[in-house]
Amino acid sequence: MRLFGPPRIIRNGTEMPMPPRKPATALKILALRGGLVHQHKLAGWLWPDEDPSIALPRIRDVLAKARRATGAHIQQRNEAIRVIDQLDCDIVKFIHLASRAIARIDSPQEVNRLAIQAQSLWVGPPLEEDRYEPWAQTPLRQATELQRQLWKLLPDTDHRTRTD
Repeated sequence: MRLFGPPRIIRNGTEMPMPPRKPATALKILALRGGLVHQHKLAGWLWPDEDPSIALPRIRDVLAKARRATGAHIQQRNEAIRVIDQLDCDIVKFIHLASRAIARIDSPQEVNRLAIQAQSLWVGPPLEEDRYEPWAQTPLRQATELQRQLWKLLPDTDHRTRTD
């Protein structure tokens, strides 16, 4: 799932159409959380003003729509919702690579490679259409802060405005 710039789902190299609103949101939340979320959390994010007794039964329908739209294998067992497929999210990958580069635990060459690889993922505003949603706040804040720190590691190239 690509969440930098306009959200996109890519499955087996083919871009899939984004499902309708709630199924798309459910997929974004799952992608940002590594493919696993508690059903009460998901219900609370999808229907923040609804009583759980009303919101929880709706999850099954939302997940079915997400499955039909994308072909994703999503399992709901007990109180956990899990994506069975291999799941890749550009923001999660950016956070991982940038964190590792900033930690500087690798050689300088590897730190530079990680920083450049992380920066290459940032192709547009992260979670642009969801930036005010409560579920998006933590990854958005993490990515933005890591981006600021990452700029200090990268050589002065096109990622910053030059002043000369």
